[in-house]
Amino acid sequence: MNELQKLREQIDQWDSELLVVLARRMELVKQVGEYKQQHNLPPLDQSRWAEVKQARLAQASELGLDTALTHEILETIHEHALQLEAKND
Repeated sequence: MNELQKLREQIDQWDSELLVVLARRMELVKQVGEYKQQHNLPPLDQSRWAEVKQARLAQASELGLDTALTHEILETIHEHALQLEAKND
């Protein structure tokens, strides 16, 4: 196996790991949605989302990640999470 194949194999492993983590996160989102529904809470907590975004963007910066890319990923995940929470209604 050449160097490029080894690197690609590592990327494939990390991609798989990312999907496993994302699936776990979405399971928690469903639980949050159920909790919010049971307690008559709105799907979006604007102040919580602002805090989370700020913290994750700071973490991304510390890790040397592109913050624009991180912001886009976070927004996409958050939008999907809100849709999942709404399905619990």
